[in-house]
Amino acid sequence: MFFRYLLLTLTINTIPSSALADEFHLQLCNISANEAAKRLGFQESSKEIKAISYFDTTNLSYLKQGAIIRFRESTDKVDLTIKVRKKQTKDILPESSQEIKCEHDHYINRSVQSCSIKKKYSLQESFPNLPTIERIKKLLTNAQITYLNHHIKEPLQWNLLQEFGPVPTHIFEKKGFENNLKEVGQNKIKLKLEHRNKYPLTIVELSFKDTTDQFTANRKKLVEKINSLGLKSCALQNSKTKLTIEYLNNWLHKL
Repeated sequence: MFFRYLLLTLTINTIPSSALADEFHLQLCNISANEAAKRLGFQESSKEIKAISYFDTTNLSYLKQGAIIRFRESTDKVDLTIKVRKKQTKDILPESSQEIKCEHDHYINRSVQSCSIKKKYSLQESFPNLPTIERIKKLLTNAQITYLNHHIKEPLQWNLLQEFGPVPTHIFEKKGFENNLKEVGQNKIKLKLEHRNKYPLTIVELSFKDTTDQFTANRKKLVEKINSLGLKSCALQNSKTKLTIEYLNNWLHKL
């Protein structure tokens, strides 16, 4: 069955000193990526094109356990991330490694803590002539594999991995709210609009990052401003990662 799913997720990220980052996700529907970009004042010149792939077993056992392997590639660089999501804070080890970055993801009716290890490479360093799965094998660090294995029931088995993707993705970025959202947040704010398009699946996500300690106030102001722009929140609140992987899995099973 073919369907078209349009999703706009609004993210606030506040990074107070000596605390986890906080992100607020508000998913919006019934607006195109181009229209969202226009209303929010993004410039076409800021657009970057990336291809995003996820790796999991055929029954999505890693996703079900809250673990994600993500590979993103642009024209001149790649990044490879191991991310672990848990519903309870106690499920996350008190890691001491500076490589591990943690945050709280806040939705309308739930919160999820996640921690990740991300590695960045130039395109030349990433073995671009190899199949993606072979590149993953060469690029995953021992720290990333150890971290992943700690949070899944069975150690990573390469022969069970399947690629979900790549998904063509357009990303717009700008600093501050100099256009339509001037009154929200402080100086160190970056707004990002991400459009994933794997027909008939369409996902649009707006990410808002704030390095001040005004998370609650900015969350309230931002929701008010989004409503004033005529943007509507979706009845279903979910993450773009989960939607993308589950859709691609369903599509592969129909081939």
